[in-house]
Amino acid sequence: MKEGGTMPAVLNAANEVAVAAFMQSEIGFNEIPVVINNTMQLHERKPAVDIDVIVEADRWAREKAEEVIKLRVGS
Repeated sequence: MKEGGTMPAVLNAANEVAVAAFMQSEIGFNEIPVVINNTMQLHERKPAVDIDVIVEADRWAREKAEEVIKLRVGS
């Protein structure tokens, strides 16, 4: 959150995807922060200059979090 820019949107989106995966028994509870962290590590922070940038970061993070989950489940 301290990094600002698009990171809060990425954090929120990754959290929502990870919690949904947990609720569907796709990942364990302790994997929620791992999915969030991995997604955030992959993101290149950008200034949140307008809503379009934030919406795009949210969309990107949801897709990336799904990919992270699939990789974790597949391993």
